[in-house]
Amino acid sequence: MKKRQSKKTKRGIFVTLLREYIYFSLIVGVITFISLLFHNYLVKENVKQHLSDLTSKVVFNEVDYRDVEIENIELIGGWAEVLNEQKEVIYTLGNKKDKIRSYTELELLQHVDPLDNTSEYYYSITPFTKSNEQYFFLVKIPNDRFDFIPQINNASGKILKIALLTLLASCALFFVLFVVNVFFYAKRNAASIGKPLQLITSGLHKMRNGDLKTRLDFEADYEFEQIKNAFNYMAEERERVEKEKKEIEESKKRMLVDLSHDLKTPITTIQGYSKALYEDIIEDKAQFKKYLKYIHDKSIRVSTLIDELFVLSKLDDPSLPLQKEKLDIAEFSREVILEHLDLVEDKKFNLYVDIPEKEILYVFDKKLLYRAISNILTNAVKYNPEETNLYIRLKHYEKKIVIEIGDNGIGIPEELANVIFDPFIRGDKSRSGDGGTGLGLAITKKIIERHNGRLTLDINPERGKTNFIIHLPLVW
Repeated sequence: MKKRQSKKTKRGIFVTLLREYIYFSLIVGVITFISLLFHNYLVKENVKQHLSDLTSKVVFNEVDYRDVEIENIELIGGWAEVLNEQKEVIYTLGNKKDKIRSYTELELLQHVDPLDNTSEYYYSITPFTKSNEQYFFLVKIPNDRFDFIPQINNASGKILKIALLTLLASCALFFVLFVVNVFFYAKRNAASIGKPLQLITSGLHKMRNGDLKTRLDFEADYEFEQIKNAFNYMAEERERVEKEKKEIEESKKRMLVDLSHDLKTPITTIQGYSKALYEDIIEDKAQFKKYLKYIHDKSIRVSTLIDELFVLSKLDDPSLPLQKEKLDIAEFSREVILEHLDLVEDKKFNLYVDIPEKEILYVFDKKLLYRAISNILTNAVKYNPEETNLYIRLKHYEKKIVIEIGDNGIGIPEELANVIFDPFIRGDKSRSGDGGTGLGLAITKKIIERHNGRLTLDINPERGKTNFIIHLPLVW
């Protein structure tokens, strides 16, 4: 399965969580800033609304301006002044904190906004007349006392209540925004972390229920990509193992059927001929000897079949030790060919041998490898017509040895090429009575595999129709 790559897969969970925590912290910072702005806005709005409690108009006493209660004003650092018609200070109530002795009309008008940060003081002016003279009652409060409401908590119980309500409203806003942030943060992480976990869990449940074709397909952080790839590999391996297990079971069943058939045929023949001989049905001496030969030949076939089954079962046992020797495999190959030379000449085959003259040392089981090569050579001679070209070639590479045995004979049908090394498979079904057991190539394949090699079949070689290739590694 092709793996999709993306920038996201290169990022680990640590980086993702770090990034998310940074986002979360930044958003919390923004929420805090918004809450403070909201708090400041409420403070200023309430200051404007309730400033009337401290204005000159409220605290001024028209009967006697010297007898004015300015205790609340003094608590927040303010004081009061009485100005004459020329805007000159003629009387002060409280602790005057500046040295201004007279004002202009413009100066008095520029300081009437308590939220004007450019002004140092807030002015509240109330004109009054006494003895037909024009006077002004001026209240001055530092502007910075309106920026933070707890500083005027002592001014009055009403202001304290406003401060507490403002603080609660700001905290409520912070809490709501924080909860919303947590919700979206959790939802975002659920998408990047929870979804892959959910898909992995679902895939495991499907695998447990026997759905071996289950595969995970999602994009996530590096760790989840590793889990996904490991899961898919595990699923593929399990599916492959189950498929091989099924094929082995089917092969065993087929092998038992074939074995029963291959044993039943000669045994039935033996039983029939032996019965005829036992009951003295055959009186002709030549016919009598012919029946005895049939019985002898069929018994040999049964014995051969049992022997090859025994060899095949032993080769399946990995604990069976090989009798390995370090020999010249080139010379060994020439000896095997020499021992089959009579068969080759009897069928008038054209033999082509390509084996290096130099010594090629290889560690192998001489008896088993002889049997493997002999099986291929015997089949080639046995099942092909006269004057067939037979090719035998040995190649020596840096890390392996390759032995090729091919011919241009009748060939092997393409539909049998993939199963030719299975037990009881023959190149031609019509050969079932030719004395062969159908186990030769299966044994050959097992022998090569016990040498950590490979046996393959090429049904379209350059110089013929059939080419068996033995690959033997030099290091194993």
